[in-house]
This record gives sequence, structure tokens and C-alpha cells, in this order.
Amino acid sequence: MPLILVLTDGDGVAGLSATFGAYIDTSVVASQGYAQAAAASATQAASSATQSSASAAAALVSQNAASGSASSASGSASAASGSASGAATSATNASASATQAANSATSASGSATSASGSATAAATSASNAAATLANALVKANNLSDVASAATAATNLGLGTGNTPTFTNLKLSGPTAHGALIAEGSGTALAVATIGTAGRVLTDNGAGADPTFSTIGVHGTCYLAFSSTTQLTLSPKDGQWLNINGAFQQVPSAGVNLANTGLSASTLYYVYAYMVGSTMTLEAVTTAPVVATNGVVQKTGDATRTLVGMCQMSASSTFQDLAQGVVGVLSWFQRKNKYVTTNTSSGTASTSYATLATVNFLSWSDDTLLASCTGSGQNATASNHQFRLQLNAVSFGPNPVVGAAASTPFAISLVGPASVNTQYNTLTVQGLVGAGTMTPAINTSAVVRG
Repeated sequence: MPLILVLTDGDGVAGLSATFGAYIDTSVVASQGYAQAAAASATQAASSATQSSASAAAALVSQNAASGSASSASGSASAASGSASGAATSATNASASATQAANSATSASGSATSASGSATAAATSASNAAATLANALVKANNLSDVASAATAATNLGLGTGNTPTFTNLKLSGPTAHGALIAEGSGTALAVATIGTAGRVLTDNGAGADPTFSTIGVHGTCYLAFSSTTQLTLSPKDGQWLNINGAFQQVPSAGVNLANTGLSASTLYYVYAYMVGSTMTLEAVTTAPVVATNGVVQKTGDATRTLVGMCQMSASSTFQDLAQGVVGVLSWFQRKNKYVTTNTSSGTASTSYATLATVNFLSWSDDTLLASCTGSGQNATASNHQFRLQLNAVSFGPNPVVGAAASTPFAISLVGPASVNTQYNTLTVQGLVGAGTMTPAINTSAVVRG
């Protein structure tokens, strides 16, 4: 609150007044203004002091006059005494006024000195602010902070090197239910977005961010013959395939392969691959290979995963059990596929002649189970001999059956055989010692696919 000084005469009539203690703003411009105002106040106070001194001098003159009047009026005690008393009172009042004016002048002088100091400090602060601004502009113009990562880190208070220290660090940006993951020794962070149930966090190797990946059961699908012009890959006991290192979902409606452009009497390997988010099938003659992750894929192309194979007919159509052959095999979810033929044509050959033939595809990790059962009869007493051959190579038992003339006899050949990944021919052969043998046999082959 400002201090107001009022000087009065002996009768209480106001004479001079001065105001002190105005608020001083500490900002540069305001401080200079207030300094000037304080100096003006000091000047006014000095003027008031001068006027007060004049009043004091006048009061002294009055005092002397009063004293003279008192001496002249010594004869009239009552009047002189009253005049002397009034003069003494006036002198006392004047003396007090002079003292008060002197004190006011001293206070005003101190305020002026303080205001001058504040103005000097404000000017110094303004000079320092201008220098700081000039230095900041220079930094911004020559980009010295961003030209050097070390300089920038130091100026930002992050320390040096690759291990800055953060205090009360708040990370923003990751979506709700995200996962914040430290990579390596914790020198870097990555955010993996969570959104699909059933996925797991996958380590993608050094220098790569971890990701959430879908993990399914590889090969929960089946390739089947749909028609002579179409094969279909369908979900079975699941619906997942690992293609190019990632699990892909086999559509519920299946994926179809047409026979368009495929050659007659040719074995094709069927591979699944992705076109964007769409699963697609292709049939090529390139054989498969086992990748380092255990997935069987097209040789030289990790984007193609093996799902089966097919043997085209002589008319470039798909074929299978309905056509009397095993012409389509699935790589996954294999089941027994049984092909059979019945024979009743006789032979009089004394060397091996083919009695029955069946054709089928096989995987090299499978085993063929072949059989020939039935009976025979010969109008001439004779020995009879039979054998099984796979791709012109004999295997299994080679029985000799003797029989009297026109007497039926049993035929039974059963044998497993190792197979390769190929299209096979199983034959039953027989011979007679004499006469003509008439068989009634059933020949079958069982493979899985």
C-alpha cells in the first residue's frame, strides 16, 4: 500500500502532500518505467522538503516576532501572557512540522536510491535475455544440435552413447492391450499389437522386431478328387497350413484346382501358396524338398507348400478310384485308399504271363500292401505257379500249386513292398505246366494318401 505524507499548518489546514511506495514490476520495460516514476517522486519529495524548510524558517521568524511581542507586552500580564502562550504554541507546531518534513525528505531520498537500483538490475536482466535469444537463434540457424547426435543428446540432457537415462519416462502411442517388448539386452523397445486370439509372440531373429503370429496345427487339411476336372483342398481336423513360414487358414469352402493346361499321363505335385490373402493351388512337375523348418515345399521356392499329387489320365483329366486307379493322394491327413480288379481270363502259357494289373500313386514314406486271392482250375492235371510284381520287380511269395484235372485250387498272394513317390503298376503273373488254367481272382493294392 502506498504511503501518503500531508503537511499542515498550526490550524490543521493542509499544505503539501507526497505519495511513496508505488509497486515496481520486475520485468525489463516495467522496471525502467517504474524507475523513472520513482525518480520523479524523489524530485517531488525534495521540492516538498525545500518548501517545508521555508515554512520552518517562516515559523522561526514568527517565533522571534512573538518573543518581541511578549517583551513589549510585559506590562499587560494577561494579554501578554496570552500572546506569549499562543506564540509558543505556534513555534512548537512549526518546529514539529519542520522535523516531519526533514524525515519525509530522507525517506524520499532512500526510495529514489532503491528505484535506481531496481532499474539497473532490470536493465541487466534484459541484456542477458537478449544475449540468450541471440545464441538460440544461432543454434537454430546452423543446426549444430541436430548435425551431431552426440551434441543433440547432450543438449537434451540424455547423456552420451547408446544408453541414455530417462527419468519418469512416459510412453504414448501403443494401442490398448498392446505389449511393450525389450529387444536384445533391453537397449531397444518394440510394440507388438494384440488383436487376434490364439496368436503367440514370435522371435524374428537378431535385428528384427518380435511379432505376434498365428500358431495352428500344420497340415490340418486334405486334398481330394472332386471330379475329372477339379481337385479340392479342404479343412480336415483343423484348417491350417504353414506357408512360407507363416500359418495360413484353409477356407471353409476349400480351394479348387482345375485341370486346365495340364498334360496327359503326367504326374503333378500340388502346392498351396498365397496371393495376397487368398490361398491358391498350383500343379507342377517340380519335386518337393524338406525345408529346414520341416515343412515340405517346392524345390527352390519356399512360398509353395506341398499338399498332394495327382496322375493325369490319357485324356488330361483327373482320375481316382472311380476310374479304377489311385490317381490322387493327399500329403496331409492320409487315409487308406484301396484299388482292386477282378480277373477271369485264362492262360496256357508255360512262362509267366500277366493275369491282373492295378495302378496307383504312392509316397516314398509309405508301404504298399498287395494281395491276390481267389481260385483256379485246369482241365489238365498240372502244376501252377504265381507271383506279384511291382513295376516289373517281383516281390512276396512265389507259390507252386499242383492240382488234378478239373479240380479247383486256391490262389493266395499277399505281400508288403516298399514304394517310391511315383505312379506304380502292380501285376499278378502266372504259368502252367500243361493245359489251360482259368483263374477267378481279385487283385488289390492299398496305399495311404
